[in-house]
Amino acid sequence: MSSEIKFSKLLVGICLNSGNSLGEVARNLGISVTNAESEALLSMMENQGFIDHPEISNKRACPHLTSKGEEQAKSLMDSSF
Repeated sequence: MSSEIKFSKLLVGICLNSGNSLGEVARNLGISVTNAESEALLSMMENQGFIDHPEISNKRACPHLTSKGEEQAKSLMDSSF
């Protein structure tokens, strides 16, 4: 699965609160993500303004969507139908 597809699916998963951390969201959606990929995807989401300062504790990243991130996730969900 390409990074772009993982990015989009994880963004929607975060919006749907399908897990407490990015790793849980990925597992719940059946997406295989390495720690390096997870860090890169979090960085991309933050740089694009979709998440705001992800809380990282005990090697768990807990991202919080911004309003821009919510709009993008909703747009992705709408376009999938």
